[in-house]
Amino acid sequence: MKRTAICCLGIIFLLCTAVPMNSYATDSILIKGTVTDANGNPIDGLDVTVENTTSPRESSRPARTGEASGAGIYAVFYFILTPPVPEVGDEIKITVEQDGEVLAEVTHILDDVDFPATTFDIQLESRVPAPILNSVVSDRGIIFGGDVVQLIGENFQEGASVTVDGIEILDVTYISATELSITIPEDAVGAAEIVISNPDGQSDTIDVQIEPRVPAPILDSVTSDSGIITEGTIVQLLGENFQEGASVSVGGMQILDVKFISPTEITFTIPASMVGDVEIVLTNPDGQSQTIVFSYVEFRPEDINRDEQIDIFDLVKVGGSFGQTGEGLAADIDGNGEVDIFDLVRVARLFGQSGIVSAAPSVYTASVRFDYATARENIQQEGTHSRTTPMGSETLSRLRSALRELERMSDMMLEVRIGADLLRSWLATNAGVPAKTQLLPNYPNPFNPETWIPYHLDRDANAALSIYNASGVLVRHFDLGLQSAGFYTEKGSAVYWDGHNERGEAVASGTYFYQLRAGDYSAMRRMVIVK
Repeated sequence: MKRTAICCLGIIFLLCTAVPMNSYATDSILIKGTVTDANGNPIDGLDVTVENTTSPRESSRPARTGEASGAGIYAVFYFILTPPVPEVGDEIKITVEQDGEVLAEVTHILDDVDFPATTFDIQLESRVPAPILNSVVSDRGIIFGGDVVQLIGENFQEGASVTVDGIEILDVTYISATELSITIPEDAVGAAEIVISNPDGQSDTIDVQIEPRVPAPILDSVTSDSGIITEGTIVQLLGENFQEGASVSVGGMQILDVKFISPTEITFTIPASMVGDVEIVLTNPDGQSQTIVFSYVEFRPEDINRDEQIDIFDLVKVGGSFGQTGEGLAADIDGNGEVDIFDLVRVARLFGQSGIVSAAPSVYTASVRFDYATARENIQQEGTHSRTTPMGSETLSRLRSALRELERMSDMMLEVRIGADLLRSWLATNAGVPAKTQLLPNYPNPFNPETWIPYHLDRDANAALSIYNASGVLVRHFDLGLQSAGFYTEKGSAVYWDGHNERGEAVASGTYFYQLRAGDYSAMRRMVIVK
């Protein structure tokens, strides 16, 4: 295909000067001019030839615009030392070319009026390159009927029209000479021909495959093996028309561990920090989505270790913090800024009950009935096993202080007497093994720049902890090796992260996720860096 010439309107000014030697010839003549585009801008690099077609002895004289005389100017000079010099009555032909393609050609018979100068206006033919259609792009990577897609290519003109299998598209949006936007017809499916036509009539064609639309997903229910949905729970999302590659968000948080089981089931892990009614949104790769609302399980504040049961371990947690003051203490159940006898009593009074409530926790008062016989039975059961926690000297001292306070008040309140019996039994049988493997909330959170990530292991296991950013990219990995069963909650035993990535660079502010793997156990939680 010929290389298309520059689109322009050219005005060639010819200044012809001749000094008459006699009535038939001249000593010299200069033929020059400027080639410009439609906007009056000089065009360099065009080949210009001046030919005397009357004289067979005269060969063409070449020049190039912008080469020697200035922007867009060409010049050809005939003089007496290089005969023959064109004479009055000779026909002069001026040709403008680009890469061998003729853009303009002008002829003129020289007469007396042309000397010493003359001017010619030449309008070059407007030549526009044809459109080239390279690809059709959809944000989803798959084209469906009704999708907005981008046509990518070259030489698109504003006002271009588009057809899809002969159907004219009405919403063609001109973005640039390399991009148009259109909407594929809703009922289009299968192999289709897309044609783009510029206003000058030139066109190009591309073949695409339009996939049939599938039904939108339907969400029926959210279930778990335990029947309880709370943070860290692996749940099954049940319904219809699920597609492989579907994404899930819970309360606006994107889930990273979505697993496609079948068109009717997807599993994932519920994240932390959810409260009350929460929306789950499933979005298929084709962009269709569906929402379901579920009620997030909340823990009673007395269930300190969040194991869904208020028991001796919660009492020990409170006792181990007995006397501490400050904001945000987990064992400060009543929120008065101090872990005291009132916090111990609240745990003792609910001993043996579920740690989960279906609504926001209420403030429990002495009007709640206390079942002494059941509590005494539970004391005996707790005394028969050794699910306990390792203690430093400070924690042990606090537990003993808590026991003394409970014993001091045991004559006044039955619940306090049971609590004292429970705590005394636990201290007597402490063996340092937790009830179950757990990944616990990091502290502090939010943090800058360091935090500690605590966890429990109910058996010896090879453990590792990984930290990911909000896009699911691994930021830091800790290979903890073989860990003995125990409580890794203190700063000396919890995983410490200084807010740097594997290359030692400080990470940016934002949300991060940490995942513990220990044997068959895996759980993930969220943390936030605020700088």
